[in-house]
Amino acid sequence: MSKNQFWILNGLAVLLVMLLGLKMALALDNGARQAALAQGQTAIAQAQRTEPLMREISFRLAQASLREPQLADLLKQHGIRVTPAQSQIANP
Repeated sequence: MSKNQFWILNGLAVLLVMLLGLKMALALDNGARQAALAQGQTAIAQAQRTEPLMREISFRLAQASLREPQLADLLKQHGIRVTPAQSQIANP
């Protein structure tokens, strides 16, 4: 093996080791990003499951505040404003 071949092979070996290190770093970063993505997807799925329940709770709370002045005052104290719909005003 000549000196040129030796240095070329050593250079290629160093390059391959660097590429392997880069691949490992990218794989670790990819795993972290996938974990973060899965966590976000879980939060979105949970929000989609609870959204109808929260909407129903807020609707019932608004209806009850139209009948109960104390509840309406409590909601006002916390900065929650309830505006009745026309159908609720006509049929309380």
